[in-house]
Parts: sequence; structure tokens; C-alpha cells
Amino acid sequence: METAILILPGGPGVGYEYLRPELSELGSLARVAFFEQRRGGHFDLFLDEVECVRERLGLVRPILLGHSFGGLLAMRYAMEYQERVAALILVDPDPASRALWARHTEVMGARPASSPMSRYFASGVAPEGFEARFTDISRDATTRESLGDWDFHDRLREIRGPVLIVTGDRSIFPPEAMERLRSGIPGASLAVLPNASHFPQIEAHDEFMRVVGEFLPRVRP
Repeated sequence: METAILILPGGPGVGYEYLRPELSELGSLARVAFFEQRRGGHFDLFLDEVECVRERLGLVRPILLGHSFGGLLAMRYAMEYQERVAALILVDPDPASRALWARHTEVMGARPASSPMSRYFASGVAPEGFEARFTDISRDATTRESLGDWDFHDRLREIRGPVLIVTGDRSIFPPEAMERLRSGIPGASLAVLPNASHFPQIEAHDEFMRVVGEFLPRVRP
């Protein structure tokens, strides 16, 4: 059975194009598919759509790779559909509680940058043309608000299979958030990449590909 990776973008409500240039390279290691989110709605609808896409594409037990909000979605999916996920790769994922997630506003507010998007990068400068990848961005807050004052830390132990968390040493989220994911998910490993923030797959691309490449052989499709 081939290894398949289903990639879940952030947002919520952001198109996957911002991930495609770098993460398409994973196609040399596994079958890669990108999930196009709906633009709003209750969080549970996102879970249902991931399941529909998985089934429609014939992905028996894929690896879910989630970035930012997509990481939170991947974790929740793995809690609800344990037997349908082989592993998780969480790329600077949203924390498992609203309280820890909300602290990113402190970090972002303290960073000088030439544009709002630049604050997501450790250097304070977004790559040329990067912001054009977000033409499909949605400002609909319905999905996140449907989670209420979420805190899933006590459910992290329900996630089975290998889990890799990849973040940057200048993540927009507090180090405590990633450490609690690592310690809460059985067998999870945490890779903190230097000189990177919210997009380690771009900012530390070679190192990102290395740690993911080393992780994949641990996964049984």
C-alpha cells in the first residue's frame, strides 16, 4: 500500500495554494493530495469534509499534514477517526487550547514588519510574491467561534500512530503550546527549526524536508 499525505491548509478558510510550491516536493516521497477548505461554517463540517475527501480519493490510512489551523483540524480528525489515520505531521499547528492560541497576538504585535504577512516570518520579511498566494483568503470567523473556548489537551492521548510536530524557534505560538502537544500525544516528536517562525517549510526548507523524510519511514500505511 502506498504512503499518502493529505495536506490541510490553515486559516480557517484559506486556499491551499500558499502551501503548494514547497509541499508538492513531498510527492517524491509519497502520494500527495491537497484539501481545499470550505470558506466558513461549523468546525464539525470541516471534519466531515476531510472524511469525504479521504474516502473519495481512496486514501485508506493517509498521513495528515496540517499547517496552522490545519494542524488543529488534523488533531481533531485523528481523535474522531483514529483507525483512518496512519500518522500526523503538524506544522506550527494551532495550540490545543484557545488560551494558548490567543497568545499569538502578543507575539505578532511585538514584531516590526513591512507588511502584516511579514510578521509571520522570523526575518520580518515575506518572500517576494508570497502574499499573492492568499487570493482565496476568507475572513469568516464562524468556524473558529464554533469551537468556543476550546481546550483539547485532555484528549491528545486519544491520537494514535506516529506524530511529528515541526515548528520554528520563533514560532508565533508560545513554546509551551508545542511542548504540551509533544508531551500530551503518545510517542510524538518535536522538531524546532532554527531561524523559522510560522512557515518552517519555507524559512528552513532543507531542514524541514530532512526531518519529514526521516519521519516517513516510521509510518505504516
